Amino acid sequence: MMNKSFVLAGLLALVSLVASSESHASSRSTKRIGLSVGILSEPAPTLIGYNLSYNISKRVRMTLGYGSVSATDPNFTVDVKTYGADLKVFLTDSNVSFFGGASASRVIGSVSGSGSVGGLSLSAGGTFYGPSVGLDWQAGLGFNFGVEYKYLMGSEITATGLPGVYFGWYF
Repeated sequence: MMNKSFVLAGLLALVSLVASSESHASSRSTKRIGLSVGILSEPAPTLIGYNLSYNISKRVRMTLGYGSVSATDPNFTVDVKTYGADLKVFLTDSNVSFFGGASASRVIGSVSGSGSVGGLSLSAGGTFYGPSVGLDWQAGLGFNFGVEYKYLMGSEITATGLPGVYFGWYF
């Protein structure tokens, strides 16, 4: 019962954000350059990524990112860096909008041992690509927050989905 109340409150808050932002011009057309931090999202796969984004228009954003992962487990040691590009196409001109997108990334590094993490088989590197869907909010002052789900594919991995979140600031 309590979980349903939280979900309902979240949906009402989302609807009010969308409704309040419809009356204003999209901040994506005025605040075009952004810096953000992604957690499991941009670039994928990485734990924390650092990104530079550019709003090409009110409905299209390009992001370039860098992230790294270092971990030690009894079965393996991994030290890899991820470089990626991400394209988002927003469904509306609103400051709050659902999006569909695509991403590609290159992982470079070293792995010793064998194993997998969250469905990603560990290797010394690889190229990953796939579609994404999510919800993005870019406030009029420049604050940005988004949640997304990426489906990663590539010859080096078993296809897997990754949920993620990102936040940043646009200028």
